[in-house]
Amino acid sequence: MIKAVLNNLTEEQRFNLLSMVNHDSTNVLQEAAGNSRVETLRYLLDSVDHIMSVHLFKHKTYFNYTTIHRASFSPTGIYNATVLEILLNHYPEAKSLLFEQAQDGSTALHESVYYQEISSVEIILSRLPTVAEKERIMKLKANGGYTVLHILE
Repeated sequence: MIKAVLNNLTEEQRFNLLSMVNHDSTNVLQEAAGNSRVETLRYLLDSVDHIMSVHLFKHKTYFNYTTIHRASFSPTGIYNATVLEILLNHYPEAKSLLFEQAQDGSTALHESVYYQEISSVEIILSRLPTVAEKERIMKLKANGGYTVLHILE
């Protein structure tokens, strides 16, 4: 359906539509990531040039969630870690977004652990090859002082 809507538009028109946000300030790319829509996500990333897709990718919601946050779990229980892989492969600099904290202090790793998305946890940790990076992300605290390990308790 999204292909039919975007098909006859210019790249600029597609970008403008994809940049629009809902009441939570979530853009269409983030919705696709949050709902594990693999093919939609691929199509959206390919529908605009790389610089424009990176702009969509880096957008933060009202609650300061990044696209990586949205791709790291699913509150519905229907989760596909391929979404996270696609995003991290599309934009290699996204590794820095793994350390971004939402309004509640959570990182994508916090969310993955909370929702018990083991494949997401493995992907995130695999993108942090050094001990220092792994230690850094493990020490980040969400509200209440919760580290990733506190969530496991």
